[in-house]
Amino acid sequence: MKNLSTEKSTKNKIILVAMDIIASEGFQGITVRKIAAKAAVNVAAVNYHFGSKENLISEALSYLTVQLKDTFDILKNDKTDPQTSLFDFIVNYMNVIANYPDMIRSLISYAVQDKPLQEHAEYSIFLQTEGIALISDTIKKVVPDLDDLSVSLKALNLLSGLSMPYLMGHSINKIMGVNLFEENTRRTYARLLLNNIAN
Repeated sequence: MKNLSTEKSTKNKIILVAMDIIASEGFQGITVRKIAAKAAVNVAAVNYHFGSKENLISEALSYLTVQLKDTFDILKNDKTDPQTSLFDFIVNYMNVIANYPDMIRSLISYAVQDKPLQEHAEYSIFLQTEGIALISDTIKKVVPDLDDLSVSLKALNLLSGLSMPYLMGHSINKIMGVNLFEENTRRTYARLLLNNIAN
């Protein structure tokens, strides 16, 4: 009988390999055979843990949702200067998106078509119940004199500014000459987003 921790590590390895394939080749590049080969497991192991490619993709999307939600923990740190917390949140959020833009586009595409995936619904609920409040509270600490409407608009502007360039994918580089998949460019962009909030 297999050890439970071995099964969990195999399952996590398969999820991470699937996410890497999606990140480099998009959803169209993902096959069970390719995942099995790159994870150094047999096809039966993938089927045992997930049952189907669709279930595996769903688990990968859940994993991404957890990563996005985890970036908001940065905003909960009261010991850090609010501007520093907001900057760190922006950078970390963009890093997650930059690693998996195809998955982000898919989540947002389903939401725009009013056919949200379960994973998107979970993330939307998190944003409504906790995420937006964390961003708004941090913005209020950075700019204490703002009225509630301005705080909400700045939060909307921030979330839009974080997501929109990645929805455009690599074409943003062709159109604007800006490569947000490069770390130094992301940090410069993060400073600009923070300046838009602070001013």
